[in-house]
Amino acid sequence: MIEWLNKLDRKTIAITGVVLVIVCFLSFNLFTSLSLTNSRIDLTEERIYTLSKGTKHALANLQEPIKLRLYASKSLKEASPQYGLFMSRVQELVQTYARLAQGKIKLEMLNPEPYSPEEDRAVGFGLRGIPLDEAGSQAYFGLVGTNSTDDHDVIPLFSAQRESFLEYDLTRLVYNLANPEKPVIGFFDGIAVQGSRMTQFKAWQVLTYMKQFFTMKELDDDVKKIPDNIKVLMIIHPQDLEESALYAIDQFVLRGGRAIVFLDPNAINSQPQMTQRGPVPPKNTSSDLPKLMKAWGLEMIKDKVVGDRQLATRVRAQTQGRNVITDYILWFGVRKDGLAQNEVITGDLEELRFLTVGALKPLKGATTTFTPLAQSSANSMLVDVAKSKARRPNPIELLNEFKPSQDRYVVAARVTGPAKSAYESAPKPKKEEGNKDTKKGPKEKPLPPHIKESKDPISVIVVADVDVLADRTWLTAQNLLGQRIVVPFANNADFAINMLDNFTGSKELITLRGRGIKERSFKVVNDLQRAAEIRYRKTEQGLQKKLEELQKKLAGIEGNQKDRSGNVILTKQQQALVKKFRSDMISLRSQLRAVQHALSKDIDALETRLKFLNIAAVPILITIIAFGLAVIRRRRAGRRSATART
Repeated sequence: MIEWLNKLDRKTIAITGVVLVIVCFLSFNLFTSLSLTNSRIDLTEERIYTLSKGTKHALANLQEPIKLRLYASKSLKEASPQYGLFMSRVQELVQTYARLAQGKIKLEMLNPEPYSPEEDRAVGFGLRGIPLDEAGSQAYFGLVGTNSTDDHDVIPLFSAQRESFLEYDLTRLVYNLANPEKPVIGFFDGIAVQGSRMTQFKAWQVLTYMKQFFTMKELDDDVKKIPDNIKVLMIIHPQDLEESALYAIDQFVLRGGRAIVFLDPNAINSQPQMTQRGPVPPKNTSSDLPKLMKAWGLEMIKDKVVGDRQLATRVRAQTQGRNVITDYILWFGVRKDGLAQNEVITGDLEELRFLTVGALKPLKGATTTFTPLAQSSANSMLVDVAKSKARRPNPIELLNEFKPSQDRYVVAARVTGPAKSAYESAPKPKKEEGNKDTKKGPKEKPLPPHIKESKDPISVIVVADVDVLADRTWLTAQNLLGQRIVVPFANNADFAINMLDNFTGSKELITLRGRGIKERSFKVVNDLQRAAEIRYRKTEQGLQKKLEELQKKLAGIEGNQKDRSGNVILTKQQQALVKKFRSDMISLRSQLRAVQHALSKDIDALETRLKFLNIAAVPILITIIAFGLAVIRRRRAGRRSATART
């Protein structure tokens, strides 16, 4: 073999080597494309391309077989290359879900072309089409999931704006299909959400929405144990709960139940008390759970409501006997900058409306984590609750007394982490009053053993406003051809549904947050821009000012020398002056262009260096390595020849 190689000339060896390199390169690419299709390295700062432990655990423990159909129109990717990158990421992520489910998820990728059976099925499942042309052709990019009992769930259209919640949406869909029964929500109704005589027993709209997705079960104010089939507990305006019910709530949360609590320092939608003389305003409109809140590691600031000057709602008020439109600082809407953007509950909402809302804060030394979901602006202050309880609150007076504290007050928060019971033991049952000879009812089951502290982190959301659920706060109703049409102007109902949707999922689903998808700025480029602005901005501003002065002088000369026909008549001296002004303007503009070019010169130089590194650096590096290897081989060959001659 060695003798055969020695007979070959260098040219043949070189050609053979090049061919072998090409073959090895192609073989390596073929191997990686076939065997490493699901392998990737995530080098992003927030690990946005790495699935969370919760998702991996949920997929690994699937018991129900699920089929996913991903409808992705190729025409959409061709029409929008930028959106096509997002489509590729979604496709890769769905494939990863199928792989991690270990055979429990069957994935089908479909291209619904216009007027095809695939498009008909996509429309039948409720996917949302995107118009492609004037002829009416539609493109689709959505997901349909079905389980063995023919239940289905869909993502009608993947939105790039919701990319940060992509993992949550996919995991929620899979979880819902694996657990198809309607979750049971238990709730305490302390403000007649289900309707009263005053509202002709018409339920609040938010409760109607909840019943579309969940089984709602009202609980008695003296319940001793929350039923085991209840996954989430809603506590709305708790004013008259018995001690047994408070203990039941405490134990429910400690054993892993999730709770959503709506408190209020002044619930303006409290139901009037009915008397023989007719309805009268309720004496008490506030609600709190200080004992339980302390155990959970937070409190609602007592006898205070939040006033926000920046976010205040415009209302009609009277001052000095006349009607005026003014800001009412105790009613305000929290917009995106006040809503937690990395939380799936609030990340997609535009605005939440609140009426006389309280302020929440974490307790010092609390073992739980306090995460704000909604908060006021910094242009806000705390107001005595008594001023909101006046028969006719005075918005003008509140504005005159307004002094911003520069603090942002939390009005809704999530609480998680280890917690201890608010009780040393179960409270003793009340003694039944009445005749001892009356027949006893069926013997009650004994309560489970007292839980002193949570085994797993608790999950509680507290909202310091009950009125956030009331119809008047977030919607208007219109009558159209005899039908009541509801028109929301805020996302309050979405907020309530999102909380329940999040809490009815698995523990893994609750822990998911929005991933850090955002536009990244280039630090080096930003630093260069700042440095350039420091060096050149004053010069640019000076030149710009001189240019504006010249333009004003020129306009003044020409404007004052017009005849009746609008023609400009100038003396020779004025003509010379105009000519000089225009010459100076051309010179100044040239100088401005030079300064503006200098502003971007360093950035252009950096761009050139980056292009060089991206395009030429790798080939040059390979050439240097190849040249070095050739020199080393030549030297070794020379040494062997010298050794052979000796």
